[in-house]
Amino acid sequence: QEDESDIVVVEGIQPNVDEAIRDIEVILPGLVERLKDDGEISQNANTTSESPGRLENLPIIDLNAKNITEALFFPNPQNYTRLLRYLGAVEKSLDVCMFTITDNLLTDEILKAHRKGLSVRVITDDERSVDRGSDIGDIKTSGVVVRMDASKTHMHHKFAIIDKKILLTGSFNWTRAASVENQENIIITNSPALVEPFIAEFEKLWTNFALNS
Repeated sequence: QEDESDIVVVEGIQPNVDEAIRDIEVILPGLVERLKDDGEISQNANTTSESPGRLENLPIIDLNAKNITEALFFPNPQNYTRLLRYLGAVEKSLDVCMFTITDNLLTDEILKAHRKGLSVRVITDDERSVDRGSDIGDIKTSGVVVRMDASKTHMHHKFAIIDKKILLTGSFNWTRAASVENQENIIITNSPALVEPFIAEFEKLWTNFALNS
């Protein structure tokens, strides 16, 4: 029988089994889907566990659907996987305007779109870009063009535009905390009345921040 004194504590951090399980429940469905997309595992691999992120229960992403209107709330494994699927379905371009990016799986979708030769642009906050755990350095190193503000105020937007026709926006930062801990939301829509103003805002910031790449 394991004695409590045998449990290793690193830098004063106690093991948190509940948190670890929650992380696995959120991240694993998206990871499995990504491995399928990359051909690392069979498309027929069994993913029908009792996890709330069961992939077979999620509708297929159709970027050309006539009406796209979704509300995703977090933390929720199915919604996290749904978000990854939208990003993985990009066909032409991905414009990301995000206060902070630290979630590695979401970052992987940015990099995957770039490796496919798609147009990928990222706008972020200059201060958050150098935070511990920020993925901005890796994104820039990969060749994705990143622009940011250079002011005492923040570039605090949280939205992305897929193929110039689908908007993802809400409180959700692309961080692990947003994925597995915080109460967050994302609205997904292809309504031109909403998409077009966000495209205009992205282009305005892209121009304004041209010197801050």
